[in-house]
Amino acid sequence: MVRRLRIVRVLPFWHPRYGGSVTHARRMTQKLAERGHEIRVVTSNLGFEGERPVDRWFEEGPYLVRMVRTWPWQRVPPYGMKAIRRPMLGAMSGADLVLSNLGLTLLGDYVRSAANKAKVPYVYSAEGALCPVRLEVKGRRKKLFLPLIEHRVLGAAEALHAMNEKERDDYLEQGARENRIFMVPNGIELAERIHSAERYEAREALGLTDERVLLYLGRVTPLKGLDLLIQGMSYALWNDLVLLVAGPCDPGERERILSLATTCGLMAGDRPRVRFLGLVDDEGRRRAFAASDVFCLTSRSEGLPVAPLEAAAAGLPLLVTDACHLQALTDDGGGVTVEPEPSPIRDALTWMFAERGRASWMGARARSSVAVHHSLDTVADRLEAIYLHVVQGSFGQ
Repeated sequence: MVRRLRIVRVLPFWHPRYGGSVTHARRMTQKLAERGHEIRVVTSNLGFEGERPVDRWFEEGPYLVRMVRTWPWQRVPPYGMKAIRRPMLGAMSGADLVLSNLGLTLLGDYVRSAANKAKVPYVYSAEGALCPVRLEVKGRRKKLFLPLIEHRVLGAAEALHAMNEKERDDYLEQGARENRIFMVPNGIELAERIHSAERYEAREALGLTDERVLLYLGRVTPLKGLDLLIQGMSYALWNDLVLLVAGPCDPGERERILSLATTCGLMAGDRPRVRFLGLVDDEGRRRAFAASDVFCLTSRSEGLPVAPLEAAAAGLPLLVTDACHLQALTDDGGGVTVEPEPSPIRDALTWMFAERGRASWMGARARSSVAVHHSLDTVADRLEAIYLHVVQGSFGQ
């Protein structure tokens, strides 16, 4: 049996609306706590304003959470939440290990300073933030932040968690020590298989009949490449493709996407082919999976996204770009990986629907493959072993 560890996890937000990194952190925290580890999460009330207690510990299932109150200027990167430092340092008293999630935030430096003071090792996960494509966004600020803050955080971490080889290379590019990097992908639990009756009910609820349905699930930002997907749809052989967009979206980005869809001829008539579902709960997420034929993530940059893993676990085939780092699933027959350009996306869509039953067959392969490569229990086993080495001081030796 693995030694019971006292773990502190620090990240700027805990609400699922902040994307896959939070979703996976929540699931892994739950899994590790169920295995007997004592876990405390220190975070902010972003997304939970008025819904959860602030400035005190409360139970969230088998672990404890403490949220600090945030003010408007603290709700955007680099999340200068100075109030988090005191409860974070208090949580580290007697802890074995600290887990710090999300790169290019001031919280990383708060963790570095507090962990050094408490003499507790920390594991750092940049969650894809050091990808060169992302570093170009607000590039001038990030070029200052990297040497002033981020490099200190990387240098002091006992271990750096990379989700794939690309992220490992990104760490090395920023001067990280190779023997401090380990690679473990995100994990997922298999969902119950979607049956034909559930699919019929989901499509009826969304006003769908015989259309070929694509699904995007996640925060809608320019890096996610929805513009590429919409252009690919407009060029594709099939003129009955419908795209469901589920997830939070800023009004400006929604307007930009709808304008492009209109220009591409996808919004004509009384049955628009791009439909926004907004932020969905677990039930809405399941309904979206059931109603869809293919899950699409035509992103320009990712760490290792959770949404396509969830879709594959539900039995949907994947259309993803090489920036998603999911070739293991698509190589197993669970979908198609393409370059982030409209033409390859068009060709993939045409091929996936060219033969009756092809998408369904690929969905079954995706479900089998995700169980092999991304089992949440297997990922937890690997992380436990690495965390124990870190605590014992033997990691990287």
